[in-house]
Amino acid sequence: WSSSSTMVGLKEAIVEYETVIKKIQDGITDIESKDSGYKTPEGQDARENLIKLGDKLAHEATKIHFLFSSGSVTPDDAVGVIKPLKEEVDKFVAWSTATSAGGKAIHREVARTGGMLLFGMKRLLERLVEMKLQGKLEGEYTGQVMKSAEDLKKIPRDLKSAVQKEILRVAADVKSVRNDVMEMIEGNKDPEKMAERLESMNMEESEDADDQAVDDLMNMNITLSAQELKVAESCLAIIDSCLNMHKASVRMLSLETVGDHDNSKNLEELAKACVDFSAIAEDLGALTCLDQSECIACASNISGKMEAARKSLVEISKTKTNAEEYLLVASSAVDTCNAQLSALKGLLQ
Repeated sequence: WSSSSTMVGLKEAIVEYETVIKKIQDGITDIESKDSGYKTPEGQDARENLIKLGDKLAHEATKIHFLFSSGSVTPDDAVGVIKPLKEEVDKFVAWSTATSAGGKAIHREVARTGGMLLFGMKRLLERLVEMKLQGKLEGEYTGQVMKSAEDLKKIPRDLKSAVQKEILRVAADVKSVRNDVMEMIEGNKDPEKMAERLESMNMEESEDADDQAVDDLMNMNITLSAQELKVAESCLAIIDSCLNMHKASVRMLSLETVGDHDNSKNLEELAKACVDFSAIAEDLGALTCLDQSECIACASNISGKMEAARKSLVEISKTKTNAEEYLLVASSAVDTCNAQLSALKGLLQ
């Protein structure tokens, strides 16, 4: 690439890469914003076509990786290897929007997994531009695209399965917060035991004051007053009630459906309520040690969202067999949340 004519070719090649990168970014935006658009032709399966496009993009990423593994690539070869991407990205976006038409919960799954695949491809090309299309490409970039293509195969086939998957995912996040709050409470009730546990973790200490504050927070090395401890326990009970609502929701959706009923609206509302109160529950967990004065407002919001989830489950239960048990669990979760909200008001107002 030392001659002047070749250098012009290199510049043109880099411009071509930048053009494809922009196209991919536009594709990511479209996938995130559009839950409909391209209509699936009769006899074709949008989800299966999307998965095939994901595999194809992963294959293209592998071809790019092998081309640049030699460390010496001509501008013509560099441009040639990305030529198929423009058309394939367009098709990928089209089948993403077609798959997303199955419901908002499915759209969120497509946006998450499909968006991550395109982001991986974009980052791969950006890395090559950073390298000026010279040198060896690290394997981690191709690996991300390949992993995302495999994740794409886990997109649920129907709305009910998508809602279940979404609830399980947010429940895992809430459970992690719940464990952190529990550790903080246990650490205040039995400091010696917690000190031994933290010592065994052998976490690095930082000389920087700000970093040490973060270390202390992550280690749950927080001292609470007697009243603050009661507030934390009420918050923990509210977070537990959120997990119980998750459990009731997932299990009810697993029950056999009676008759031919369209539960789409109730499923979408259940998913939204669970996602909303789960996000607020994560905030509540942080507030137990950062700013307990905000816990009442946070808990009140959780209560409202959980009641919305319960109402959706009431409607869904009308189309399910033996749903009474899980309705009771959902109602109990709401009651517990409200009781602990009242307790917080007594402690903080």
